[in-house]
Amino acid sequence: MLRYSNRSIFGVMETSPTLYMWNSTNATDVDQFNQVFQNLMRTLTERAASGDSRRKYAEGSSSAPNFQTIHGLVQCTPDLSQQDCKQCLDRVAISQIPSCCNGKIMGGKVLTPSCNTRFETYRHLPSSKGNSDASRTVLVAMAVLVVSVDLVLGFI
Repeated sequence: MLRYSNRSIFGVMETSPTLYMWNSTNATDVDQFNQVFQNLMRTLTERAASGDSRRKYAEGSSSAPNFQTIHGLVQCTPDLSQQDCKQCLDRVAISQIPSCCNGKIMGGKVLTPSCNTRFETYRHLPSSKGNSDASRTVLVAMAVLVVSVDLVLGFI
């Protein structure tokens, strides 16, 4: 989200305008789904709010009913205080989403100028693990090459 103003916006929490987007698929066990969702969002909110001035972001997942997994992320602008970040995410993620659509939705996102959240029952972000095996192979190959060149040059 791009933000501009004729007044200072640094360190000022703004929750409007708010943009809501949601997945139209309904949850089968709404109460249990919402309980898992609420717990996940509270955990992610605490982690993001406790981030430093460079990063206020958290992502995670939790098991939901009917063998589903809820994947979520929350984020605040890094200029917000811990309290403002938590308050912004509480207003957005924990309060607003379940009240939308009678709490039946299985995915969605809410964007505000100061914070945003997203949750889905499918993985919407690439795995944070990355391709560590390929990276390790390249690193080992480079190390072997450097040592080999050093040995050859040492004998010349």
